[in-house]
Amino acid sequence: MGLTFLIETWDMTTYNAAFMAGGTDGQDGPTPAAGTIVLAGQSTSKSAEVLEKAKLALSHHDSHTFFRKHLPECLIDTGGPTGTNVCDIYCLLKELKE
Repeated sequence: MGLTFLIETWDMTTYNAAFMAGGTDGQDGPTPAAGTIVLAGQSTSKSAEVLEKAKLALSHHDSHTFFRKHLPECLIDTGGPTGTNVCDIYCLLKELKE
């Protein structure tokens, strides 16, 4: 979900939003990351080639490898399994403007 948010907000520069997708168990599938936190427009400094790599990663269901290589600061690292698996958490924060 974080990769989809990244792709959909790739060109946004004035949209103040952040999306978090994470697992309470401290890992996402077979990866050491618990999920991602992505800011809308975070990738504006990245090239169109990176956007294509993001789309390819999404089609291969491999967001972890993409984030680890291109935006490692987005990965949530809990230091390993938490021993608690309540559920997955998704959160979208958007700045409200009047």
